[in-house]
Amino acid sequence: MTSTHDQNNEQVIIALRRVIRAVDLHSRSLARQYGFNSTQALLLKSLQNQPLSAGAIARRLSLSQATVADIMKRLEKRGLIVRNRDTEDRRWVIIDL
Repeated sequence: MTSTHDQNNEQVIIALRRVIRAVDLHSRSLARQYGFNSTQALLLKSLQNQPLSAGAIARRLSLSQATVADIMKRLEKRGLIVRNRDTEDRRWVIIDL
């Protein structure tokens, strides 16, 4: 006989699996329709109102800077974003659409 706790855990795992599957399907749909996945779309959307540094994008999207750098590399190759040095502090790279 399984406990109520075990049944609740199983229900949570099933619900999480459904969410993950829905996100995966949506990401595939975006890729087919627009040519980029949901993470790339979120990065582009984060730049909609203002240019940001890679670190700011990583914090905003809860991603590692390495992941953001990889995504930016692909988007830059496609001409969707540009990287420019900050005019006030040349150490910073600002990302813009």
